[in-house]
Amino acid sequence: MEVQPFRPAAQDALAATGLFSARSLAEAGIEPVEGGLTNHSFHVAVGEGRYVLRMPGAGTGAYIDRAQEAHNARAAARLGIAPHLVYSDPRSGVALTRRIEGGRVLDSHAFSDLATLERAVGLLARLHRSGADFRGEVSLFESLGRYYRLCERRPDLLEPLEGARRRARRLRSWIERTRESQRPCHIDPAPSNFMLGEGAPPRLYLLDWEFSARCEPIWDLAYLSADAALSEAQDAHLLFCYHGRAGAEDEDRFLAYKGLVELLIAAWAAVRIADGDEAPGVRRLLLERAASAERILEPLTGFTRSRM
Repeated sequence: MEVQPFRPAAQDALAATGLFSARSLAEAGIEPVEGGLTNHSFHVAVGEGRYVLRMPGAGTGAYIDRAQEAHNARAAARLGIAPHLVYSDPRSGVALTRRIEGGRVLDSHAFSDLATLERAVGLLARLHRSGADFRGEVSLFESLGRYYRLCERRPDLLEPLEGARRRARRLRSWIERTRESQRPCHIDPAPSNFMLGEGAPPRLYLLDWEFSARCEPIWDLAYLSADAALSEAQDAHLLFCYHGRAGAEDEDRFLAYKGLVELLIAAWAAVRIADGDEAPGVRRLLLERAASAERILEPLTGFTRSRM
């Protein structure tokens, strides 16, 4: 029988957990999970157990705190909104979670259904208002600055970001002056990080807590909107579901954050390329999100003086 090229590395990672015998790993079913730009994930069947193995991508240790990730993922699991974390090694970044049976990962098209959007917003609100003990604090501009520094060895990668960076600098004083109190946040609520499990009604989960920390809740809302490519009408519904009724400055600040999150995603893609990830999808992400950020932020920079 032909040995699958990924199998030895996956078996070694599973063996390092100390949870399985050599015999059970020799007989384990291991299949790669499609998707994901950074890590390598596998569906694993060992005896009656069903798991998801996550092996981190190269260079991720420069901007991800794995001990913090594990702590926050366990806190989210206690809320019933994340899979159970079975094992985590903060040094290697290897993690093993229980597989959600019958789970279906969502995509951006799923959020055109307002009921799905409402459930996702409700899940984020539950997290934000939970009082969960999350480690780490992040701010958007500090995160942007860290990504820029990681790309300094490749100035060519910063060039596509320059237009949006100029506009972001003009908004910074207003954004930081109106800062919200920090709450437990996912930080990366892309559509593909939402999963519907089995049941009636099926339970919605959030996956991948790599970037989770205490942050302004608006980050999660803007990130979901940006990554799901929500329309203006859908954004209005999102804000209504979360706030009930949002004021004009809340709406402006949300739109600004949406543009800033697009810039953050573009800067993250630049870091991946600087770390040697030359996949076409990563470079496309850099260029498309940088252009989107500039487009969203352009009309907002005109009112900064009245906001300051």
